[in-house]
Amino acid sequence: MSSAQNGIDFAFLPGTDASKNIGSVTFAIGQEYIDIPITVLDDSIIEDTQTAQIVLLPNETSYQLGDIFEAIVTIADNDRPTNVRVETIQHGIEGEQDIFIRLHRDQTDKPLTITFEYDKNASTAILATDFEAFAGMLFINCV
Repeated sequence: MSSAQNGIDFAFLPGTDASKNIGSVTFAIGQEYIDIPITVLDDSIIEDTQTAQIVLLPNETSYQLGDIFEAIVTIADNDRPTNVRVETIQHGIEGEQDIFIRLHRDQTDKPLTITFEYDKNASTAILATDFEAFAGMLFINCV
């Protein structure tokens, strides 16, 4: 788990001083509890579950802290990596038949750029002699 950041992973708490990460709430007469909403922000970063710790600060002139004066909340990530696999569709024949490979992915809800390279150490065919050079990026558009 990693620590969530106020203003990045969740919205600033009501009454929060953004530079100090300090907030306050006021109980009305007869009010026993206050719920503090914390808006979780959605990002597109694949990350572990994060934690945010809220700690009550002492104020000896107004109140004293009880046994439980901190809350640790978690923010689960809704992003998961896209799984991509490659499949050979067609092998080549010099001067007669080009090579085709196909990339598959398990998520199609957003565009995805795949980077690939010719591995000259694992190949016997020679780039620019046996086959043409290709661009190093492949853009798969959302369907």
